[in-house]
Amino acid sequence: MRQINVAISSLTHAHVRKYYNTLMENPKLNWIAVSCEDDKTVNHFKTFGYPVAIYPTLEQMLESHPEIDAVILASENNKHFSEFETCCEYKKHVLSMKIPTFDMEEYDEMLRLARENDIICQVELEL
Repeated sequence: MRQINVAISSLTHAHVRKYYNTLMENPKLNWIAVSCEDDKTVNHFKTFGYPVAIYPTLEQMLESHPEIDAVILASENNKHFSEFETCCEYKKHVLSMKIPTFDMEEYDEMLRLARENDIICQVELEL
């Protein structure tokens, strides 16, 4: 079985750091890239020395790496819906680190998009 090619969209929340070692150490995962709009956050991320490509937008990351299988959404809550739509456009599976949206109409649309595009969306809640 081949490795799953994974990327992270945004590095906004500090709790995304718990994924870094998992992505590097799990032999079933191949960490490809991250996207992050904030230069200060990018510079801080670079201090960790992870050998992954960094892109300023999710779209640039997905365009540059069609081999990505799944994207971890780690952005602000208000960006989840648009990022989910983008992942569906590129036919990428999604892991949402928290509630994907607080808007039930957006949630229904996310479910529709996932079904329509044969996308798996997993939500991890930290309780």
